[in-house]
Amino acid sequence: MLLLTPKDHFGLLSFAEGVELMRAGYEEEASAPVKLSNPRTRTNTPEGFRMVVHQGVTPSRDGAATGIRAEKVQIQKNGIQKYIGRGRPVFVVYDTNTAELLMIMIGEPKPQGYEDVHAMAGFQTACCAAYGTSLVASPNARKVGILGSGGQARLHLGALASSREIDSVVVYSPNKDHRENFASEMGRLLGLEIAAVDNTGAVIENSDLLLVCTNSNVPVLD
Repeated sequence: MLLLTPKDHFGLLSFAEGVELMRAGYEEEASAPVKLSNPRTRTNTPEGFRMVVHQGVTPSRDGAATGIRAEKVQIQKNGIQKYIGRGRPVFVVYDTNTAELLMIMIGEPKPQGYEDVHAMAGFQTACCAAYGTSLVASPNARKVGILGSGGQARLHLGALASSREIDSVVVYSPNKDHRENFASEMGRLLGLEIAAVDNTGAVIENSDLLLVCTNSNVPVLD
């Protein structure tokens, strides 16, 4: 059995590889005679603790996996959800031919250049979104707008940039320092010109692809 800690698996997967794995997984599920995955489940306590479980099987790769994570959330007076605790996720992989335990992996997968980025299921979610964008968006859609400047925003832009040409990026966050740091750091990492703006309207007006990357549980768009 293989045991991987974060330092063992950091940088093993690129965004391009992650997007391709998403494509292969969705196509396999679409053609399978049985259901290969189940929706995410959450088990909650009244005090705001929750356990989150993901599971799926990929017969073509002889693998079945479960991902599990713990979160502590607090609903503030304005109704907005705030994370006050996040445990490291654990991924468990089995061989579908023998049912043998193959691997336990601790921590989120992260590509090179994103070692300091923190987002729950961020890499997987970003690669899934990039693959979905390739199916529904015009290949000529190259102006990207982003609402949010945290870990999810960074990973989503990285995944999208790995799968299509991007001409321009506009980002908004209510925190001026956050959006300006995002523009500077991600622009340097991806070799893109990124403009930080002070309102959502400027993002929407200057983009034909919009990434809404926020953990808000209340609407952020009218």
